[in-house]
Amino acid sequence: MIDPRTQALLRPLPMAAILFLALGCGGETINRNSPEVLTDPEVPTTAEDSYANVVAVTVGGQESARSFAVSIESADTGCSRYADWWEILAEDGALVYRRILGHSHTDANGTTDPGAPGNTFTRSSERPVEVADGDVLFIRAHMNDAGYVGQVMTGTVEDGFVAASGLAEDFAADVEGSDPQPSGCAF
Repeated sequence: MIDPRTQALLRPLPMAAILFLALGCGGETINRNSPEVLTDPEVPTTAEDSYANVVAVTVGGQESARSFAVSIESADTGCSRYADWWEILAEDGALVYRRILGHSHTDANGTTDPGAPGNTFTRSSERPVEVADGDVLFIRAHMNDAGYVGQVMTGTVEDGFVAASGLAEDFAADVEGSDPQPSGCAF
């Protein structure tokens, strides 16, 4: 119970100030311009904890003009760590198509709970992709802070896509620097 004199002093203060006074700041500050933002200990905080798993691929359209919708589960925490593209590779590792993701997807799973699994979102190709029904393809995502880390899917338009197994860790590593490249992160 707050005594009446303290209550009278606090009444004109906004609720945020009252909470700050009541809870204290704990001596920790967050500089919003710094990449070191305080996080829950359960949330990945190093590049080694980064991942971008391709979890679903759907394809529409005609052979000369396919549209791909790719679902990604990633460890996005903001512009310092986010899935910055997904791409389609031919069986020989040649880059067929790259979809740039212009921002992080921290709330795409409908929660801001840091203990929740990664953020899952789906983004479609922005232009028609020319592939044949039987072309073996690999679809993977890229993290801006760790590169290609996570589940890759493989398959054909004809038979569908499944998680790739036994894919060499350095498969098509040389396309990472290929255009297009992200020009920044909006948020």
